[in-house]
Amino acid sequence: MKLLKKDELKSHDVYEFCYAKDRLNHWNQDSLYLIDEECWRLAPYLDQTFSNFAYYGSQKVKLTDWEKTRQLALEEDAQEESMILFFNEINEWIKKDMNQDDHFWILGL
Repeated sequence: MKLLKKDELKSHDVYEFCYAKDRLNHWNQDSLYLIDEECWRLAPYLDQTFSNFAYYGSQKVKLTDWEKTRQLALEEDAQEESMILFFNEINEWIKKDMNQDDHFWILGL
């Protein structure tokens, strides 16, 4: 599961991980992007954490919910290096949030 920066995008079929301050905007420079074909690997864990995850809209993700999603994924895919790297990259991105918000957004297709 590879996360992309805005300037690496080749398609618009992506999920945008954006900071709380940016949720009303799309295509933010400091967001991370996951192509839709790779989101299927994350979907089972999102569905366990959120009762109605907004795959085609905006989903507020509290950091506690993200941690639950991470734990579920790594329990099942603990040996999958790309999954570990994915969550490590997201966690590093979260730490860079200048506002230190308790949530971020995933903007769907």
